[in-house]
Amino acid sequence: MMVLKRVVRLIMGFFKDVKDWSEEPAATSPELPKKELKIELLAEKAAFKEVHSVWDYLKIRENTQAHHLASVIGFEWIEMLEIRRRIKEQFGMEYQNERSLYPYIKTFTDCGLFESTDIGGKRKWRRKNILITTQGELRQGETEKPVEAKEKQEEIKKD
Repeated sequence: MMVLKRVVRLIMGFFKDVKDWSEEPAATSPELPKKELKIELLAEKAAFKEVHSVWDYLKIRENTQAHHLASVIGFEWIEMLEIRRRIKEQFGMEYQNERSLYPYIKTFTDCGLFESTDIGGKRKWRRKNILITTQGELRQGETEKPVEAKEKQEEIKKD
């Protein structure tokens, strides 16, 4: 029954995509230059957006277990043995009991900074890339730095 539901949802999603595609204006439409003109006028209003990651601003007290975890866990899935190996290699520290790291990992996961998975009886963790979009005004003499938040999010999802 679940497989049938998935097939129906897939087919309905395909028809929705076709409908959205058919309602888009053609590339030869006379409205396209007007939209480009509006975008240029908005850029002249001196407002821009910047995209940053939360990890650029997060400050964790050094030489703590939380700092060790945040330093060695990247954006790829990693299991506990590899975490302990990286901590030993990077900081020269070895924890006698790996269970002391779990509360810190759980806190990061509960805060939404790490993702966890349990496939095949092995737990794995990775960082979540949380993007922040800021708006600001251009000052005299500055030029706009075009950054598209959607493009960055799509790149992260592909990884």
